[in-house]
Amino acid sequence: MCQLLKALGGEKVDVILVGGIGSGALMKLSNQGIKAYKVTDNTVLENISMLKSKKLMEFSINNSCNHHECNH
Repeated sequence: MCQLLKALGGEKVDVILVGGIGSGALMKLSNQGIKAYKVTDNTVLENISMLKSKKLMEFSINNSCNHHECNH
């Protein structure tokens, strides 16, 4: 079971960058005002740059993963 909010350890977070995320975790993050964005195959720094340029896709309930090994 994923415990994403617990893993953040109370840190103030506005955004997370992930390869995929389930709807349950996404809803928990959303309730805390945290947005989740889909990373690309680029480096972490390149993904952060893409986020700042608004080039990463934001996850929503409609495009979240509904099973493990999700290919979103």
